[in-house]
Amino acid sequence: MSLKPMTFTELVAIFDRSRYLFLGTMFVTILVGIGAYQFQPVFYTNELILSVTRTSVTPTQEYSYDHFYRLQADERIAESLSQYLGSETGKRTVAERAKLSTEAYRTYTNARPKVVRLGTNIIKLQYKTRDVSEGVLLGEAIVAGANEYVFSLNEDARQKEWFTVIGEKPVTKSALWSLSRVVPVVTGVGLFVAFWAVLINYFWRNYQKHKRETVGQERA
Repeated sequence: MSLKPMTFTELVAIFDRSRYLFLGTMFVTILVGIGAYQFQPVFYTNELILSVTRTSVTPTQEYSYDHFYRLQADERIAESLSQYLGSETGKRTVAERAKLSTEAYRTYTNARPKVVRLGTNIIKLQYKTRDVSEGVLLGEAIVAGANEYVFSLNEDARQKEWFTVIGEKPVTKSALWSLSRVVPVVTGVGLFVAFWAVLINYFWRNYQKHKRETVGQERA
């Protein structure tokens, strides 16, 4: 069987003849998408801001480069802390300190919290939870774990002007997609699925027709 290129008019005719299949497939796909949206698991996005600062400042009458080196030290401590909070060790330490349930512990440690540096000594950390209270517990545990890590860098306590980490209560909001965002997406998916459903149906029917004609010719 020789194949010839299909013209645009023939393609339109295929979709015109299969308009009920196209519309039905698109409608079902949209319903499935909206149904999945209605039953999607509840998640919350938590945003926590951490600030790395000095515990104290020792006054001195001598000229020093403290302000310059302090900025460098702030940056290095914040960078080291960012890497720690995003590491497996950091996540496990925080999750254990928060005393989460088994499911919440697994959710936090298996995910990748988004750690972003906003400045020399400011860190923004975003993480997801299934409950608002879990977000608060993790926020407290993150601040405590961050301070524990920073203090460990000054284990011999030689530097009196060492660093501490300050963090406020995390800001929590729903991570679920809004219906206004879901509808365009599922509509696009529905159009895509319906388009290929019509084409596959057309080529399958032509294949079956060609197969019957071939069998008939062989028997003749």
